[in-house]
Amino acid sequence: MFSKIILTTAILFFFFLALIPNQAKCQVEWVNFYSMKTIFDEMHIPIGTVINAYDPDSVHCGTFTVTAEGQYGFLQVYRDDAITPDIDEGASPGDTITFTINGYPATPFGPDPPIWSINGASLQVDLNALFNRPPGPFNLLYPGINAVLDTLDLTFDWEESSDIDTGDSLYYKVLIAFDSLFTNILIDRNVADSFYLIDGGLVADSQYYWKVYAIDRDSAVTSCNTPYSFKTSQTATKITNDRINFVPLDFTLYQNHPNPFNPKTTIRFDLHSPCQVSITVYNLRGQQVVTLVDEGFNSGKYSVSWDSMDAHGSYLPSGVYIYVMKAENFKYMKKMILIK
Repeated sequence: MFSKIILTTAILFFFFLALIPNQAKCQVEWVNFYSMKTIFDEMHIPIGTVINAYDPDSVHCGTFTVTAEGQYGFLQVYRDDAITPDIDEGASPGDTITFTINGYPATPFGPDPPIWSINGASLQVDLNALFNRPPGPFNLLYPGINAVLDTLDLTFDWEESSDIDTGDSLYYKVLIAFDSLFTNILIDRNVADSFYLIDGGLVADSQYYWKVYAIDRDSAVTSCNTPYSFKTSQTATKITNDRINFVPLDFTLYQNHPNPFNPKTTIRFDLHSPCQVSITVYNLRGQQVVTLVDEGFNSGKYSVSWDSMDAHGSYLPSGVYIYVMKAENFKYMKKMILIK
């Protein structure tokens, strides 16, 4: 009789055990992450900020909503469940954990390493994340709206966009289309400078539309303020030179790009006629730092790069620098900012 009771009890035990979910059978393990100084967009994280944690396979394994300014924690980062080896549900011992702040990737600054160590451990990992702002607004310049052109080879010009995010960079996407909705695209090009030379594809007596996008390294996009249309005349012809020389209307020195920069920037300049050109960099004390250009040029559009080195090959400190261009009777200067 007693053996029957034991047998019945055992059967009932395994029956009810089978009804318990797998998650309840295993021990839940986690590591606590916290911070006393976490920064988002150069400010202490505000209350309500959401911080998420991910394992090396980008599996979400923890979240925390900030309740005290500049701090978070405990953010419990859960371990992968050994009961379901075919499903990645969290971190494993030794995994490096990555974090986001309101969806933006965050950089860990210790003092503890962001590594899932042992169950129940508490690690202080301060974070820093930057909010990415899109490039600034800009306008198209040439060809102007509703322009009529007698050439099929021309340079498209637009204002330079800027990006206020420190250390960010950008490029431009140029679109030239047959229709105002840009559904029938003729040209789709990515360029680094704020101009694009087209030497084929346009035909006489035709209507075209063009616009430009500025795109930063995080893929944030700003469109030019207004797309332009232009028309080629019935007598428009193609220049047959092996190299097309677009002659600018004037001597022009452009703002360096990017600006601020670290460590390299580009300076563009236009020459209306052949001449001797010099471009020299000075510090704010008026001392000459380096000469970037000192030679003769034909008319056209040019650019020169500067790697923030002086004439002796030494890197310069952060600060404001002046660059001066001299060409014929033309003299112009602009400021640029080196940030390290």
